[in-house]
Amino acid sequence: MKDDGFTLIEVLAALVIFSVGIAGLVQLNTQSIKTVQSLENKMLAGIVADNVIVEARAKKLRLGERDGDEEAGGQTYEWEQSVTETEQEKFYRIVVTVKAENSEQILVQRTAFRGPDK
Repeated sequence: MKDDGFTLIEVLAALVIFSVGIAGLVQLNTQSIKTVQSLENKMLAGIVADNVIVEARAKKLRLGERDGDEEAGGQTYEWEQSVTETEQEKFYRIVVTVKAENSEQILVQRTAFRGPDK
């Protein structure tokens, strides 16, 4: 006798294989979304760091530490700036560190240099 069709075991095995494949795709999509969000956070933190450095280069330079916060992309980022002297006379190092608001994880740290005020 010839059967036309699948047995219950074959259908269940196909469903299990299909389910595992779909679960893998969902996991991959979730990981992609997290990666994109992380990259966006770092990009915005980089913009904040660049803004702080540009401001430090444009204004009269003050040695020491200062901090603040800035909004970018609808999120608030906390920044810390340190201005120190270098080995070369009248040449200064500016280090800016940016974190997400209420977070200890450093997203971006940028270093720039500046000559004497004119």
